[in-house]
Amino acid sequence: MRPRSAWSLTWPGLTQPTFAWQNVPVNELQPKAPRNRGAKLLILGVAVLIGLAIAITYLLTGRSNTITGSLSVIDDVDADIARILRESRPEYGIGQPCDGGDVSSGYGDIRPGAGVTVKNEAGEIIATGSVTEGAWTEGSCDLNFLVEDVPKAEFYQIEVSHRGEQRYAHDDLAAKEFHLELSIGD
Repeated sequence: MRPRSAWSLTWPGLTQPTFAWQNVPVNELQPKAPRNRGAKLLILGVAVLIGLAIAITYLLTGRSNTITGSLSVIDDVDADIARILRESRPEYGIGQPCDGGDVSSGYGDIRPGAGVTVKNEAGEIIATGSVTEGAWTEGSCDLNFLVEDVPKAEFYQIEVSHRGEQRYAHDDLAAKEFHLELSIGD
């Protein structure tokens, strides 16, 4: 005897089993929603309070900034001599890596890793960074620097290596988007 479909298997002497869930209405099979609405509101309230506390702290302390910049170490060699040097020695070509010592031995301290110090109006060190990299341009070695997490101050005193402090008002530095272009050797 061959069954008609997989769902209608009937064999002589066998009865089809029934299950308890077959006699239960569909809406009773769905899980009941917990009735803890108060707990959800409490969690939401705590999350809102934490968010407000973070926002108020941020506003009261002022946010920190990142100061970036470049320091051009000017090559005091005659332009024609500098051109001949660049043409004859590829390591001095435009875009090639450099440091201040490549321009003159008197600038050997201005190189990747050299310290950059930021002080506030009271002369307190509030952040430090470093020179990151340098590359030859026409007539100079331009080195980049980076100082992260600089807290807000009325005035900033910025010094690369030991080359003297440059002073900036907060508003002036903010107008420059906290990016400086400095030079030495000209």
